[in-house]
Amino acid sequence: MRNIIAVSVFGLALAMFAGAQAPASSSTREQMRQDRQSQIEARKAELQTRMATIRDERKRQAVERIYTATNNLNERMTGHFTNVLDQIDKVLDRVESRASKAEANGLDVSTVTPEITNAQNAIALARAAVATQTAKVYAVQTTGNEATLRSEVGTTRQALHHDLTVVRDTVKAARDAVRKAAVALAQIPRVDENENE
Repeated sequence: MRNIIAVSVFGLALAMFAGAQAPASSSTREQMRQDRQSQIEARKAELQTRMATIRDERKRQAVERIYTATNNLNERMTGHFTNVLDQIDKVLDRVESRASKAEANGLDVSTVTPEITNAQNAIALARAAVATQTAKVYAVQTTGNEATLRSEVGTTRQALHHDLTVVRDTVKAARDAVRKAAVALAQIPRVDENENE
């Protein structure tokens, strides 16, 4: 019963932190964002020159809208994943703090320590995946042929979907690793009791 309560409290804590905003971005993130924006604009200009052979103005505009929407979606989702990882990292910090207090009180935390290490590694892996995804720019590789335009745009959108799914799975793995560390900590008897009481 105690474990169920601990797991549900942990789930509530994650839900509460999901609504919080991440701290302001650093200058490095801002510089990377500006570089990415310049790459997007350069590729958009290349796309417009390749699209010059397409006669239908509506199709050209549709491809440009899809190009912009695809890259905006990538930026939004990577920002979301970064915020989620920041929140997961805060939860792991609290788990580490409680584990060190329990160890100072003489409790055996040998089962929690490897779980914390696994969670730290999973978060680092997820942050690397998000950073790689953030640097990507999705350009429609079109030959200028109106007959194949739809499939070429579809290929670009599918590539984005696949890449975001991979990143989402690494973030979920990091969340699950932190959850396992919290559950391992909750299974230690008297973990919240103070020796001074």
